[in-house]
Amino acid sequence: MPPDPLVKAVNAGDVKPDTRDMPAERVRMVERGHYLYSVSCAICHGTDGSGGTPISWRPFGTLWTRNITAHPQVGVGAWTDAELERAIRSGVSRGGRHSIGRA
Repeated sequence: MPPDPLVKAVNAGDVKPDTRDMPAERVRMVERGHYLYSVSCAICHGTDGSGGTPISWRPFGTLWTRNITAHPQVGVGAWTDAELERAIRSGVSRGGRHSIGRA
């Protein structure tokens, strides 16, 4: 499926990042990240990142997507950049557990 129709459908209930006071280079980086989130992460984690979507995966049963909002207790708001990078790139949670998929 081409990404543009998917992005449009996912973004229907999307919250756009506020980039008003950012330098142009930072705005482009935030827009790129928002686009990438829209075509990949939002499918399971939701447009707001709250997660909770059940995903049936035969070998493992039902998986529930994680909350990846900026909330410091129930989301990833208290995670460091290094912890977030490790979770995204390696599937290892903040506590060191391996995740199925990406955290």
